[in-house]
Amino acid sequence: MEFTTLVQGTMTVHQYVARFIELSRFAAYLIPEEEKKARKFEQGLNEKLYERVVGFQIRNFSELVDKATIFERSLQRRATLHDQRKMTIPSGPHSGMDQGSWKKRNEVCRKEARLCYRCGKSGHYLRDYPLRLNSNKPPPPPPPRAERTARGNVQRTIVPARVFALTPGEAEDKNDVITQTEKLKSKLQVATPTGNSVVCDEFLPGCPVTIEGRLMPADLIVFNMIGFDVILGMDWLACYHASIDCFKKEVVFRPPKKSEFQFTGSKVRMHPPIISAVQVGKLLRNGCQGFLTCAVEAPKEELKLEQIPVVREYPEVFPEDLPGLPLEREVEFTIELVPGTAPLSKAPYRMALSELVELKEQLQDLLDKGFIRPSVSPWRAPVLFVKKKDG
Repeated sequence: MEFTTLVQGTMTVHQYVARFIELSRFAAYLIPEEEKKARKFEQGLNEKLYERVVGFQIRNFSELVDKATIFERSLQRRATLHDQRKMTIPSGPHSGMDQGSWKKRNEVCRKEARLCYRCGKSGHYLRDYPLRLNSNKPPPPPPPRAERTARGNVQRTIVPARVFALTPGEAEDKNDVITQTEKLKSKLQVATPTGNSVVCDEFLPGCPVTIEGRLMPADLIVFNMIGFDVILGMDWLACYHASIDCFKKEVVFRPPKKSEFQFTGSKVRMHPPIISAVQVGKLLRNGCQGFLTCAVEAPKEELKLEQIPVVREYPEVFPEDLPGLPLEREVEFTIELVPGTAPLSKAPYRMALSELVELKEQLQDLLDKGFIRPSVSPWRAPVLFVKKKDG
């Protein structure tokens, strides 16, 4: 089962939470309590995040998610600063040396050049430093950075930081770019149907929502959920004077100073919940009760001839078993739709004499076997006999 082996891996905390909640729906029996749910989520975190949150002993799932998100942002910030420091590493001939070796090399150079260790100038030693004799005067400032760099033969290349960003025009052209989120004046604690609570503190102002070709902006609160993209609540419906007709499954909008329109939802077919045989086995091993049922379709009671209102008056016309084709009658029953109408005269299809003889033999054979019978209707329908490819 995927939920039992779920770990964060390369996912962010937000992606890990979404995957965790999605799979937990199919394994609710493994985390029946809030504390067990938090422990399962905590064990799947990366090592760095796990070491930081395990000491807090958090038993609430939402609080644990918030704490893990805060630590993740802190780690990402440290990694960003570390990368920026790498970009400013000295690129001169001594860039590979550590601080100790550089200092030692610098001391050797000063010693050979007979330079003062205090001011870096020649002509005197530290013990004969002029300002050392007068303690009332402050010591001179250290030499400029460029001068010290020149004496140490170290060149530092300052590399500007890089940021990947979109221009305002590119952001407007893309529909999937969220330009800005704002903080709520007060945090909202939302209770979910699963019994958990999620804290929301950000919202997106003026998001465009188009229904039936009408643009109706909405202020959306950022909420971590699965299965729905957007939930338009009562505040938004009241803003556009919407009324819901549950029977017709439609919403009627009456926006102020605009024409009325309606939105009809599509019918959604609900599928019965089905679990696999592996899940059934795990549930039974955990002490759940199982019931085996056998569904049999009840036989339908067939109506007898005496129970049908019109048919029971003509038992000879509707027998239970058909003996065969109807008997030939001396007086054929006909219905003339238009009195005095005569059949159309049309020349029969011409056939060769040999083919005509063979056709008559086949028709006579079918008559003898009872598959067909002579027609007594004065009307005829043209029939064309075609030979098969196999003869």
